[in-house]
Amino acid sequence: MNLTERQLEVLTWTARGKSASVIGIILGIKTCTVTEHRRNILRIFNVDAIVTACVKAALAGLISLERD
Repeated sequence: MNLTERQLEVLTWTARGKSASVIGIILGIKTCTVTEHRRNILRIFNVDAIVTACVKAALAGLISLERD
């Protein structure tokens, strides 16, 4: 799975329970951009739910589900 650095950031913050609007503030991007990244992540992982993508990414070692 080839995710961009930004997609990994969005996925990591999503896995930590942050909303799209909060992720947008953290990353300095618009909420709609976060939503678009999430749509692309769903497509890449071929899943319907972002939580499933988070779990798959964690199992693949792409993100950590632990908080820093």
